[in-house]
Amino acid sequence: MSEQVAVVIPASLEMAQAFQKIFPNAQIRKIKRKEEDQQPEPRQQAAPIKAETPQERERLLNDIMSFCRERKSSVEPVRFFNYYDGRGWLDASGNKISDWKQKVIEWENNGIANKPQKPSQITGSKVVNFSKEQMDKYMEGLEKI
Repeated sequence: MSEQVAVVIPASLEMAQAFQKIFPNAQIRKIKRKEEDQQPEPRQQAAPIKAETPQERERLLNDIMSFCRERKSSVEPVRFFNYYDGRGWLDASGNKISDWKQKVIEWENNGIANKPQKPSQITGSKVVNFSKEQMDKYMEGLEKI
């Protein structure tokens, strides 16, 4: 009567074939690992965008322009750059942006590129509402100049 013994070894295909040559009657089965052993390796986080010096900012803007040109994108590169540069390269959730190319693609897919800009985005200043009296006083002051 033969006794059955289970041998568990971490093995590659080559090791299993060599084991099979030594023990031709052995049955080799692949055993699934426990879930904690199968966890994927953590993805390397891309570095957040840093455009602090004028040279870095110019290089980044040129990269964005080239990327948009290659994709024949409807995104205006300068508008895109100014939007995120003004926000410190943070997304709407306050997370640092590490992949600006993905953000360009999001602008394309979400139609942001085709939305008209608000005056404050164009000029960088706030929109101020004047009353008629305030506007008349302002215009009188201009006439005096």
